[in-house]
Amino acid sequence: MSRIGSIAGELRRRRVFRVAGLYIVGAWVALQVFDLAFASWGLPETTLRFVWIGVIVLFPLAIVFGWRYTTSRPTELSVHRLLPVVKILVSNLRTS
Repeated sequence: MSRIGSIAGELRRRRVFRVAGLYIVGAWVALQVFDLAFASWGLPETTLRFVWIGVIVLFPLAIVFGWRYTTSRPTELSVHRLLPVVKILVSNLRTS
């Protein structure tokens, strides 16, 4: 497999494309809402420009978080680890 193919496969496995798509759709919805809200509130056009800059600047951060905190791996927090904590909480509730 070529290097680009392996990178694309890793991006697919870590669901980075899904994060990018959700970010783009969410940013589009937010920009539409802010455009309507800022116009009705009488705010200057520069405020919407700042929102655009924020959306553009935060996109790479969203991609990094999508890469780093992948949801395809099983979570490390299991029921067996939580069971003692739940037992302690329940016993404390009964004694109070």
